[in-house]
Amino acid sequence: MNAVALACGVGAILLWSTNAFVGKYALSELSVAQVQTFQFAGAAMTFFALRVATGSGVWTSGRADALVIGLIGLVGTMVFQYLAFSVGPIAVVNLLAYAWPLLMACAVIAIGSSSSPLFLLVVSINGFVGVALLIGDTGAIESASGPALGYVYASLSAACMAAYSIGVARLKSSPAEVLLPASLIGLFITAVWWAVTESHALSPPTVLAALYLGIGPMGFGYILWSYAMRAGSVGPLSTLGYATPVLSTIFLIASGERLTLLAMFGGAMIVAACALSGKLAATEPGDAYSK
Repeated sequence: MNAVALACGVGAILLWSTNAFVGKYALSELSVAQVQTFQFAGAAMTFFALRVATGSGVWTSGRADALVIGLIGLVGTMVFQYLAFSVGPIAVVNLLAYAWPLLMACAVIAIGSSSSPLFLLVVSINGFVGVALLIGDTGAIESASGPALGYVYASLSAACMAAYSIGVARLKSSPAEVLLPASLIGLFITAVWWAVTESHALSPPTVLAALYLGIGPMGFGYILWSYAMRAGSVGPLSTLGYATPVLSTIFLIASGERLTLLAMFGGAMIVAACALSGKLAATEPGDAYSK
């Protein structure tokens, strides 16, 4: 594996792994709208800097498909994820949001693009059994909010990320070209959301935390991962990427979140199923997701 690709991939994973942990801290004092506004502002600055550094224009020229895919992938995924964080048990909804490769595997089976549909089906079923164990074992998960809505939001976040991953495979646009317009629109939407809803007092630490979420996990995390995918072997790097939910869950447990052994087992089943389905798709002839 290319050393540069490995370094970029590990960097992206480490940034993504802090997303839920820092998000939990930011949401302890700020509303979802406030956190998301600062987050999209940080991401927009990052993508803008990349576009300027590469000598490209700011907006996507005449590429409505790239704009729609960027909106689904960035705005849809992140807004639903943070809504899930705000109302559900964060350790659980974080794992559910990372179950998007299972939805991609189902799409591959449905359109007949896989050379091993039975294997993918078995892997997917095991992954969804893990989901059932994870959300069914609510007795030992402490949450003051109703978790059911959080599960819905996390599932929608996963669906958006799966749709983005399938759609972006068909695009020739650079990551910044796709994501900068989406981040600017996301910034506008969340700023309006903030203006029309109840807001909390701002404190420098939580504002910096929210900006970090945009600059770090959302901005540089995606950029580093994109460079890793271009410079290295997609199969091993894709499998390495599933360290993200494992590390992020460890950080959350260290911060005081609780999961029972049964729920942890369900989470492990989800991660394993995602890794197997992602590795199979990356090693099949052609790109099953882009067909």
